[in-house]
Amino acid sequence: MQFDKAVSLNTMQTILVVDDQKNFRKAVCDLLIQAGFVTIEASNGIEAISLYKAHQPDLVLLDIIMPEMDGRETCRIIRQMSQEVPVIFLSGLSEADDIERGLDLDPMDYIPKDFEPKVLVAKVRRWTRSPTPKQINVEGDLEISYGPLRIDQKSRRYIYLDEKRVELSPKEFEIMVKLVKEPDKAWSHDELRSQHSGEDVVRRHVLSIRNKFEDAGCEAPIETLRKHYQLRLVD
Repeated sequence: MQFDKAVSLNTMQTILVVDDQKNFRKAVCDLLIQAGFVTIEASNGIEAISLYKAHQPDLVLLDIIMPEMDGRETCRIIRQMSQEVPVIFLSGLSEADDIERGLDLDPMDYIPKDFEPKVLVAKVRRWTRSPTPKQINVEGDLEISYGPLRIDQKSRRYIYLDEKRVELSPKEFEIMVKLVKEPDKAWSHDELRSQHSGEDVVRRHVLSIRNKFEDAGCEAPIETLRKHYQLRLVD
């Protein structure tokens, strides 16, 4: 286990990094340590399962192609032990079918190995930070809050991110309410569309939401995951 002594272990989260390439694994660990995480290293799936049982990490970064036990089987076993721990596939696979077979095992996310360092850190931070959305009453108006995001349900129009107001259409507002109420869920087009609209309508609504947040000077809090949409807040 590696850690930065300047940071209290009580406030740090543990990431299990699983990859058979030692140099790549070390580079990922060094990046995460600099970002304030504790890291545990495993070179294959068998070692990863043993370390997972011993340390119960907060997140698993998992390569797919490895000797002895590959990432798919490792993910399957981890899912038998926990449905909650975030698992992110970190792989050099480029074939769509191979990626899809991996995603069928219910990891939380997928990152290609040619990632930008800030993207990896942002995704790890996102998946290790899962505040529960709360309904609060502010001056008589019902709101939903999730981190820096506030939804004014009475107006059915206004959303605030870091106190910057974004005005949405009723349909766009409805989509955002769904995403915030279940922030760990990846929503399909069918789940987000209204009874008489199709996938193209949902795509247009999501694009419009993103544009409106960007126009307000905010990064849009929606991430696309293989034809699904999920709430995403960036530190």
